[in-house]
Amino acid sequence: MCLIVVVLALRCSSAAPSCDYSQTIRGALQKVSGAATIVVRDELPRQVRRELHAISQRDVSAVPGLDLPDDYLLITGWEQSSDRIRIEATKGPVPRIPRGFVRLACGTRYAIVMVRENGCWIVENSTTSEC
Repeated sequence: MCLIVVVLALRCSSAAPSCDYSQTIRGALQKVSGAATIVVRDELPRQVRRELHAISQRDVSAVPGLDLPDDYLLITGWEQSSDRIRIEATKGPVPRIPRGFVRLACGTRYAIVMVRENGCWIVENSTTSEC
């Protein structure tokens, strides 16, 4: 199985950074991944789930043969300090595998780092990988 990694430097964007927390984070997730629907695990802090206007993983409609449908972005990790956020996420489709089989396809994975500059959040960098 081949692993492809692409690093994007988005800091040079000509658009002015947004200072609205939820709009900026959600917009960055959608811009980097292209996903229409953001899904969160219940383990994430309530404020994060509310700010992202995301749906719970348990509320994702069942799609035969898939653990995560196409065009859905599941937030799998979230670390935040006062001036930095690191987000890990997986975009579907992620096929469902029968018990005892090895997963050869696991969607597209993202790691996004955002930093606060002059009170506004910007994407510092992002990494994309596929398996």
